[in-house]
Amino acid sequence: MRLIANWWLSIDYVTFIIMLTLMAVGLLLITAASPAMSERIGTPSFYFIHKQIQFMLIALPCMIIPTLMGEKALRTLSFISLFIIILLLCLLPFFGDVTKGAKRWISVAGFSLQPSEFLKPFYGVVIAKILTTSKSKNFINFASEIDKMNKNGNERFFIASILHMLIIGLLLMQPDFGMTVTVSVVTGIQFFLAGLPIHFIIIMLTILCIGFWGAYIALPHVTKRIDLFMHGSNEHCYQVHKSLESYARGGFWGTGPGEGALKYMLPDSHTDFIFATAGEELGIVFCLIVLALLAFLVLRCITQIANLKSQYDICVAISSITYIAFQSLFNIGVTLHLFPTKGMTLPFISYGGSSLIALSLAMGIYLQITRKSRLRTRSKSDLIIFGPKISAIYH
Repeated sequence: MRLIANWWLSIDYVTFIIMLTLMAVGLLLITAASPAMSERIGTPSFYFIHKQIQFMLIALPCMIIPTLMGEKALRTLSFISLFIIILLLCLLPFFGDVTKGAKRWISVAGFSLQPSEFLKPFYGVVIAKILTTSKSKNFINFASEIDKMNKNGNERFFIASILHMLIIGLLLMQPDFGMTVTVSVVTGIQFFLAGLPIHFIIIMLTILCIGFWGAYIALPHVTKRIDLFMHGSNEHCYQVHKSLESYARGGFWGTGPGEGALKYMLPDSHTDFIFATAGEELGIVFCLIVLALLAFLVLRCITQIANLKSQYDICVAISSITYIAFQSLFNIGVTLHLFPTKGMTLPFISYGGSSLIALSLAMGIYLQITRKSRLRTRSKSDLIIFGPKISAIYH
């Protein structure tokens, strides 16, 4: 019990509680949306609820275990995991299952797995390690560290860029344009934090804009979605139209749990458009509460990251929270017709095992990073169960 109490007091338990709350909200909304989806595909009414509970039972340990690991053990796990993910991404064009015209899923030991989702927890750790010097301990002395990095900084940015382009190439082969943009955003932020000169950042932004234009020209499904977003009518933008109708029908207080009708018309009412299901059945007020929870989670994490001293720690922690912020903004924006439709889940709320487990791992890594900072202000007791002892990490 003492170990559990010490662990609880050493982590950012406020963030942990918020994530558990979001999972509970997700289970509530999936319970509301599950019958409609089950009726459409011919499964038992509570099939998706049972599956999501199973995913949650896996996700919780995945969030907790990284907090018990040492820094070196976590880095080793991240490098090995990223290597395996890259191998799986290479196999997708040959063995992947086709879903909605894209090969993003692969069957592993009887389970359907989306390898690109698991880039979230491990890619940021690997890129951060490449970009930051192993002896960099204090982010306050950032300018002096950048001077030290100038000798081999170009090599570090070059290696990180090669890895980024490899990942992007594999993602576009599926194709998965949404994950491509997400990974690029995380990479750009880490490059900025690692001290990439401003003229290189401008070049990167220019290349990114050219890449977007190239995707619009070369990828038919990207062209179609952007054209429909810009010029499509309600008949052509069916899901978005029904999503907006859901918010209008729900009003401030909603039609009541399980009383929604438009969820039967939304093909992805339990995943990409689960926020619209919430709008119809529980109302705009409930949606604002969920939005406030997500915003508080992001802001809470940013305030905790501001207390970190290590450049490496900051890069890793920022990458984890960037996924949450970017996905939340984009998912909700799509349901409000602010962005083109793209299969991107609402963190911790939408149905889906790969997304939930991957984000739980990513936030577990965030909790491990911030836990180290908290332990620096406490007695350096032996609280790490896996990997080197706490005293070995800081000396």
